[in-house]
Amino acid sequence: MTRAWTVRALTWIGTTAVGWLLAWWIGLFLTMVAYSVTFPLMKALEAAALGRIQSTIIGFLSGLGGGLFGGTVGALGQWYAGPPHTRRNPAWIPATMACYGLVLASSWAISWPDPFSGGWLAILVGAMAGSLASIGHLFAMRGSALRWQLWVAGSTVAWGTGLAATFLWAQRPFAGELVAGGMIGLITLGTLGIATRTKPNQGD
Repeated sequence: MTRAWTVRALTWIGTTAVGWLLAWWIGLFLTMVAYSVTFPLMKALEAAALGRIQSTIIGFLSGLGGGLFGGTVGALGQWYAGPPHTRRNPAWIPATMACYGLVLASSWAISWPDPFSGGWLAILVGAMAGSLASIGHLFAMRGSALRWQLWVAGSTVAWGTGLAATFLWAQRPFAGELVAGGMIGLITLGTLGIATRTKPNQGD
């Protein structure tokens, strides 16, 4: 294991964690904006017993927006710090942003109005969204030796673990999201190394 590989691994894990943190808090900010703008409509929907529908829509859109914006940091960090076959494919960036966005959007649509209180259903749905979104990485890495079964399975575990850890440490804002995001980064980096025939440090 070379020093360059160690630096890149830490960069991958660190930027993934920061991206997860930003995704959550940008999403929360977007939620406050959405509620303030749609407050009159919210009261009308509640009167019509449609408040849950509104919460689902706001949760989905806020999670999607936060995931896409915050996920940009993680996506750029992974692309820059990844192994050579990742750095040769800039399509990795939008594919990773889609993972952040769809995982948060699907989870928040279920757990909203308190995204930190998501139960097993929110974790399961978010993990499945992550597995579907990870298919975008397969297109980004077409022509490489990435074994798609291992990558999709590892991505499912990574995003599900990240959500579960975030819910578990909900009483520790910022630190909880950073730790959960670091777990996502560690699992995805390890999976990428296992799912490719070339070692992650080859070419460094």
